[in-house]
Amino acid sequence: MAAVDASVPPDVFLAGPRHCVQSRNRLCTAYDAGTIFVCDIVYAELTPGIP
Repeated sequence: MAAVDASVPPDVFLAGPRHCVQSRNRLCTAYDAGTIFVCDIVYAELTPGIP
């Protein structure tokens, strides 16, 4: 199981210029290895940025 930090989804889904490729690759690697987990606190941090 891999926990996703709040900085990863914006990098991946909004094409953050600093770490997009690295974040996407690490997220894909974690997905291929098993379960990806987003905890409640990370979800709460991300929710205000979703229209």
